Amino acid sequence: MTDVAVVLRVVDLLEAARLRVWLFGGWAEELRGLRAPCEHHDVDFLYPGRDLARVDRFIGDFVRRCAFCQKRFFNRAIHDRFA
Repeated sequence: MTDVAVVLRVVDLLEAARLRVWLFGGWAEELRGLRAPCEHHDVDFLYPGRDLARVDRFIGDFVRRCAFCQKRFFNRAIHDRFA
């Protein structure tokens, strides 16, 4: 489930990468008061670029950083557990 803090964090990450996007879907409707608050399981964005190459690079870089951090955390947790 996502909450407004997740939406804001994703927007911040995209803005930091200089990717201009528009919030879309359920979150956009909820934040504009067009529908009642409810549980959300994703965040939808529209990207008005010519193609998705920059978005693809951003996602790829982000996933690699997250995988690296998770691997380091996992390795550290294993080390601490069995050291």
